[in-house]
Amino acid sequence: MIDSPTYMNLRLSHVREFFMRNLRPALNRYNVTEQQWRVIHALSHHGPMEFSQLAHQCCIIKASFSSILVRMESAGYISRKKSSSDRRRIIIALKKPGADLFLQLSNDMAINQRELKESLGDDRWSSLLLLIDELDRLVLPLESIVPSDSHP
Repeated sequence: MIDSPTYMNLRLSHVREFFMRNLRPALNRYNVTEQQWRVIHALSHHGPMEFSQLAHQCCIIKASFSSILVRMESAGYISRKKSSSDRRRIIIALKKPGADLFLQLSNDMAINQRELKESLGDDRWSSLLLLIDELDRLVLPLESIVPSDSHP
């Protein structure tokens, strides 16, 4: 087996694609992109967030993020306003249509997740979640040493 970063990136991309392939039909039913879903999901779980923080949370490059937010705002899913403490900062919040969409999509996502869990089995599913959590904890400290233009 090849043990290189490129190979690992490719394998992780394949796994991500497998999971997303199961979720895309639900996103398409509601005419929502993967990036928009990440924004809705993050705001639903964490509440209103500052522009840069939300872009980072959603793994979306800041240059692309503005246009995504414009479309979401015009669809009525989010609101954007300047921070009262620092007028240069933009705070993004989920509006009721966005919260409603989150609930609708969450039900579809739960069904897909249950199917994936059943295909893996309880033990392997639990192991997968533990490994993902561990990788998340390992990656967070590394983000501070990666050049800022290589991540949001």
